[in-house]
Amino acid sequence: VGTVGFIVDAGVLLILVRLIGLSPLSGRVLSFVTAATVTFLLNHRFTFRMSEDASVRRWIYYVITTAFGACINIGVYGIWIHEHGSSTFDLALGTAFGSLAAMAVNYAISSTLIFRPAKHGVHSISTD
Repeated sequence: VGTVGFIVDAGVLLILVRLIGLSPLSGRVLSFVTAATVTFLLNHRFTFRMSEDASVRRWIYYVITTAFGACINIGVYGIWIHEHGSSTFDLALGTAFGSLAAMAVNYAISSTLIFRPAKHGVHSISTD
């Protein structure tokens, strides 16, 4: 799931920056949201094997709670492009380093808050 998320993130970023002309930071924010949506759907289906359908409510919780990971992700990316520039290689490398830095945080949040099954009739925030 992480690899697919990275490919989506870097691919969308390069399209937004190189073809559409957005700034590297604006493009990165949009590419991150796109990748987060893809990873949400893949995590829901494959990583955590949720039996109920994915919902907008659960997706909103996912995006809000993984904001910590997003801050780490985009922060590392921002530092990288500030220090190394915004060549195609550096955009992709900064995205990779940001993604790796945030991976553990995002997994911890997702596994404990978003995709946690309800226990004993008590619903977690992830229940629709």
